Amino acid sequence: TVQPAVTGTFFEVAEAQASDLGVERAGLLVQSVQPDSPAAAAGIQGGSGSTVVAGESYALGGDLIVAIDGTEVSTVAQLRSELAEHAPGETVTLDIVRDGVTKTVRVELPAQPASLTS
Repeated sequence: TVQPAVTGTFFEVAEAQASDLGVERAGLLVQSVQPDSPAAAAGIQGGSGSTVVAGESYALGGDLIVAIDGTEVSTVAQLRSELAEHAPGETVTLDIVRDGVTKTVRVELPAQPASLTS
């Protein structure tokens, strides 16, 4: 079984913790982007600074994914659910917030084994 993937790692940011993490709203804070991935090709950026939350270290300063094809997402489960609506090779639009500015990027989805995480 294959499912499309964006190929990066994300931290779920709840509305209540957004300001503490330096972001404007809830969403998926991009921790890292796999080189040569669709996310990298779309220009999505991972974090460069770091902070510790509940004993875990997280990268800050990356893009914040807030929607896919116009549907708001703030959890990895929501992102996966939206991606599952698409076939490998299709293109989706992601609304991201970078430096306080919302922009839309297009990402072509590759095939990825379902056992791997997005």
